[in-house]
Amino acid sequence: MTKMIIPPSQIIPKEILGEILEFAQLCNADGTNVWVVGGAIRDAILCRPIKDIDLVVDSDALNLTSKLKVPFKSFPQFSTIKAEINEFTVDLATMRSEHYMTSGALPKTWPSDILADLSRRDFAMNSIAVSLNHGSEGEVLDPNNGLEDIQKSTIRILHAGSFRDDATRILRAIRYSVGLGFKLSSKTKKAFTQDSEFLNTISPARVRRELILITNEPLGASILLKAHRLGLLSKIINFLDYGELDSALLKARKLKLSGQPLFYLLLCQINLNTTSTRLALTKNEKLTAQKLQTALQNFTLTKVNRFPSKVRNELKDFTDKEIRILFEISSQKTRNNISLYLSNTHRMPLLTFEDLKIMGFPENHRLKIVMGLLSDQVIDGHIRNKRSEVIFVKKLKLEGLDR
Repeated sequence: MTKMIIPPSQIIPKEILGEILEFAQLCNADGTNVWVVGGAIRDAILCRPIKDIDLVVDSDALNLTSKLKVPFKSFPQFSTIKAEINEFTVDLATMRSEHYMTSGALPKTWPSDILADLSRRDFAMNSIAVSLNHGSEGEVLDPNNGLEDIQKSTIRILHAGSFRDDATRILRAIRYSVGLGFKLSSKTKKAFTQDSEFLNTISPARVRRELILITNEPLGASILLKAHRLGLLSKIINFLDYGELDSALLKARKLKLSGQPLFYLLLCQINLNTTSTRLALTKNEKLTAQKLQTALQNFTLTKVNRFPSKVRNELKDFTDKEIRILFEISSQKTRNNISLYLSNTHRMPLLTFEDLKIMGFPENHRLKIVMGLLSDQVIDGHIRNKRSEVIFVKKLKLEGLDR
């Protein structure tokens, strides 16, 4: 039988090809075999952009760090290494077998060969390897017929208990089905339906990771909408209103939201007091989500043609990053008001605090009040020169704001 060959240059991006092949050659020289595995092979076959590369070796990966000519982080508990090369992520791991003692728990692992390593993976389409070894470079190893699944646009688990072992695979199945346009095999669909309850066994850190992977997808909103309508999200997150979530995700899909705006849009739909720990949110993430939740319910921001000063007052506690996120996830009326505010933020009073003191205002809280009132007039476009600023401030003085 003719062996299938996929040249490494078709899988590994050219920006990191030299470094990867040099690493493989150094490993080979010491008797260690290196394989590319997983999603990069699938994406190369589908002509999709490749974001990262997974490598496996048949010796302890931690002993190979001297062969890496780039910065890396090692994770001894998993015998894995993560390196960044020219903005690509490269994961290096020791080939292993695994056994899940209980659903949702991290598996017990031990070193193995390449066939056993491929058999432990989530789906057949991701259980393909390509050799980087001298004498067999480019040879494809496909023990689970993953290539056929890719050709047929099919997602297939490798054994009946796959989703029970690791329920994050349920979320991954949805991500792949929407992102790749693939369908679930009949066996996978049956297990998917039977084992969705095991989603509540996933640790908070892994729930967070899967949701971030979904929201970072170009079709992230569509993936979340499908997961929501299948009842999957409710098994891991306590939402405020399921109907509102559906509407929010429909809007996100229309706006093609992804990344942080989509992640925070999702957070704005949950009960942060009861669910933030389920998502392993940081203190700053929870605080930002709470601010965004409040802003989305702020009817002042939705009023037509709000003065920039009014919008600034409503957003005075927001960082620039939070304002950008709020803009992305808001209604069109709120977006219009934020745009008007942002387009006028360059307008600043020409008078300084020192000028106000020279004009007779005492150095106390009233000084800040006067400057605030002046700033509002300037940003709203009512005052456009220094002479008008002086007239306005003198008027405030006559009204008693200097006392």
